[in-house]
Amino acid sequence: MEQMTMLKRYEELLPQLRRRVYAIVRYADIDDVLQNAFMRAWRYCGSLQDERCFNVWMTKIVVNEAISLMRKGYIRHKAPMEHMELHAGENSWEDSLLEMTILYSMLEQIGPEMKNVLRLRYLEGLKLKDIALAIQRPEGTVKSMLFNARRRLRSAA
Repeated sequence: MEQMTMLKRYEELLPQLRRRVYAIVRYADIDDVLQNAFMRAWRYCGSLQDERCFNVWMTKIVVNEAISLMRKGYIRHKAPMEHMELHAGENSWEDSLLEMTILYSMLEQIGPEMKNVLRLRYLEGLKLKDIALAIQRPEGTVKSMLFNARRRLRSAA
């Protein structure tokens, strides 16, 4: 991929990447993660063979960069309380915490591959074809995995 094409695609994807990084790290660290990830992608953009995979490729670089910086101690993961916002008339943070605990225990029952497909679809907002590219499976298999994962979650509830 040419660098100017990559720059244009990155700018289009930036709002989505910001949301993804914000789910992982504190607000103050978002720009550091995105800058480091962009520099890494810029350096290796020639290695991207298929431009249709850019969104998945860039998202993976951003997430890996956030994890790498957390492991090195340069940035901190969001505190659990930062994930929960209180709004008038809605559940308290204790109720939200209980719901999250129940959800995490249910997710542990479905296995890592199905959990990954659910994460890519619902947390990262990827389309089925992008998930298929990311996990290197046919799109029909991805649909089946999503269906089975949702069915298992419903039965666990």
